[in-house]
Amino acid sequence: MDSQPSTSRHRHVPLTEEQLKFYAENSNNEEFWKEMCSDSEDDDQVGEKDGENDEISAKKYEELNTSYEETVDDALHSYMFSMLLIVGGCVCTEGFHLPFERTVKIDRFLNCPEHPTLPISFEDIHFTPVRKTYYISGKIIASRKISTKLKLVLKFERCKSKDSWDSCEPYNDLQIKNICEMTFSKFKPWSPFVSSLKPAMDCPLEKGTYVCQNGTFDGDALSVFPLSGWFWKVYAKVFETDESPKLVMCTYVEGQITNM
Repeated sequence: MDSQPSTSRHRHVPLTEEQLKFYAENSNNEEFWKEMCSDSEDDDQVGEKDGENDEISAKKYEELNTSYEETVDDALHSYMFSMLLIVGGCVCTEGFHLPFERTVKIDRFLNCPEHPTLPISFEDIHFTPVRKTYYISGKIIASRKISTKLKLVLKFERCKSKDSWDSCEPYNDLQIKNICEMTFSKFKPWSPFVSSLKPAMDCPLEKGTYVCQNGTFDGDALSVFPLSGWFWKVYAKVFETDESPKLVMCTYVEGQITNM
């Protein structure tokens, strides 16, 4: 016997626990969302009023889901951009302070020795923490014009401690496409830093030396990533992806996030 499709007004909203929590915190009607996302004994009693609720709840779901995805994307992109800056030349062995009372300490930085002549490099990058804001100075050097089609690949290894290399294990690799367009988006945590570069940087990145004096970056975006308790080794690689992937930047960093 063929099964009949459900007419429940609740089951068309596939929420995860994480999304439900987000909606509960951001919706003006928490009880409505709880009711909409739970099973009900009157699922089969669907009439015109329920049809109207379907349309309203679907619209609210779409709006809130878009807001949820943008929030997660901003956090992820902020982390990606901060990694580019950190591994691009920050050798501050004293570390810099995060907004949640932890500190990032860089134990080792170097350009990937197997790729010594890549077209993008960083020089004299310095971070000055003031509460939740980082003031950034330094240079970004492009030895040629860079394509607009760029992908970032972050490769993580985590170790139990700095002195326990035998404990190191591969962690998640992170890939982010279209980072050129994303970098120059407005109203992002890194937007003040990008806008402070002289001459102005744009997408595509033209050949030249771009200098920043006291640009700012909002450090709140880093607080969502639970990376403490491990010693980390990270490769950050940027690829042009026009025809076949071509490496244009590669850096390597060792460090850890520790409680203050």
